[in-house]
Amino acid sequence: MMRFAALCARIAAPPPRNAALARLEHALVLGLAAVAARRLWRLGPMGVVKAVSSALLASVASVAPAAAARAKRAALADIERGIARSMHGDGDADATTALPAAGRPAAAVLDAARRLKRTHDGFASGKQFGGVYHDPNGGLDELQADVFREYNASNPLYPTTFPALRKMEAECVAMVLDMVRGGESACGLLTSGGTESVMIALLAYRERARRADPSRTVFEIVAASTAHACCHKACHYFGLTLVPPDPKTLRLTPAAVAAKLTRHTVAIYASACTFTHGVVDDVPGLAALARARGLGLHVDNCFGGFLLSHLGDRYAGPAWDLSVDGVSSLSCDVHKFGCASKGCSVVAFSDAALRRASYCPRFDGAEGLYVTPTLQGSRSGGVVAQAWATLLHVGRGGFEAKARGLADARDAVVAFVRDRVPELRLLADHDATCPAVVPLGLAPGSPVASVYAVAHHMAARGWNLPTGQKPACVSVLLAYQHAGPLLDALLADLRAAVDAAVAAPDAKLDGELAVYGAADAIPDELLDEACRLYVDVRMAVRGADVGKAAAGP
Repeated sequence: MMRFAALCARIAAPPPRNAALARLEHALVLGLAAVAARRLWRLGPMGVVKAVSSALLASVASVAPAAAARAKRAALADIERGIARSMHGDGDADATTALPAAGRPAAAVLDAARRLKRTHDGFASGKQFGGVYHDPNGGLDELQADVFREYNASNPLYPTTFPALRKMEAECVAMVLDMVRGGESACGLLTSGGTESVMIALLAYRERARRADPSRTVFEIVAASTAHACCHKACHYFGLTLVPPDPKTLRLTPAAVAAKLTRHTVAIYASACTFTHGVVDDVPGLAALARARGLGLHVDNCFGGFLLSHLGDRYAGPAWDLSVDGVSSLSCDVHKFGCASKGCSVVAFSDAALRRASYCPRFDGAEGLYVTPTLQGSRSGGVVAQAWATLLHVGRGGFEAKARGLADARDAVVAFVRDRVPELRLLADHDATCPAVVPLGLAPGSPVASVYAVAHHMAARGWNLPTGQKPACVSVLLAYQHAGPLLDALLADLRAAVDAAVAAPDAKLDGELAVYGAADAIPDELLDEACRLYVDVRMAVRGADVGKAAAGP
């Protein structure tokens, strides 16, 4: 501040003898100050803190590298301890780190598996979401298990050896194509999940552009900051460059995209809907832009596909499926609201030529001819068979009833927050959102210090609600099992969690929530390391002393 005051005094002082040079200097200073002010305004308060902390970290590293390294190790060790506590607790006294000397009897192994399953009580109660969208108890679960058992020892890599799997795989794709209103030329592939579906689609756009111009080396995808992280992963794996627009709302608009298009752009990426906010982007407008510029348009429909397709007049948002002229690919997960077991998804294309661009045939190796439909080689035939059985068993009428039930549940949550939880506000337009997501942020003047504190207190009551950032939010994510008596318990606990957050504004957050809560202010270098630590801790087998011997500085 003292330097800033001195600068202001200098600008206001009478010009020296060389007045022309002084005026030029003043103009340059004012111009740089204006640029800096605009940048800080765009960053926002926490962005400024992040920029300053990053600059300080770089400065300390340049003048005292050893001290900076110690500070970085200490910060990461604290993050690792929090993640380790949330995942490993006090450790595992029965950890297995090597093959047993002698095989155990099947009955003993099954008994051990059942004992371990008791640690899933939070999921069994319905409170902990866990990425499973249907009630795992009941007739559908039994059908899936029975069908999986019949096809456990099978492999879709060999379609002539297992012709039933080839038929089931093709029919799963056909049923989804019909659901998302693909035309006669539409086609698709069955993948392991939404991440692989998105990767294959973006790979197809890169390869199509590369074939059209073999000298081309830069390929860009334009997507919103609300795009799923798998879009970023696809760009990392396949050498694509993500060019995110800066939308002023949570819905991606053609104007935001048009400003970012370059000669390197090969496709636009839209969401229907986003995972964090449940928002459906302006797909018709983006499709018109894609047609006008000769670009591909991929719609990430992984999360919302089975719901949006079966809502009927309960959905009032933008059109989003393959019937929209200009949508050239779409990803839709069967293992989400399609009720199938993990992992099963469909990537759909408007024509076979684009799908064909995603293949990677090899004919010059020792094995001779080799080509697979997706990134995978061998796969589980059981996964394909149970997905096929699930779609046949639930049927269109079943999915319509499930979608209506979730729409009713979402309306109840929205009304409850509006009438009973004034500390929070809905972040997205109700008509443009998926009925499974209610994204909540802090209301203006809210006494709650952080929306992540609400998630923290919900976790203490057994719920694991998804959180997001930019803007900070906690999402009430509804699965099919919540469209019933469990909803009343969720709403009561949400009110209690907000009360607890108001009563304890300085409560310390641990684990993932601690990282989320500080992400806006932590330098990207540390966030990158924290994400890598998360995977390291997740894959660790730790003994009973983990609580005492967590990572140190």
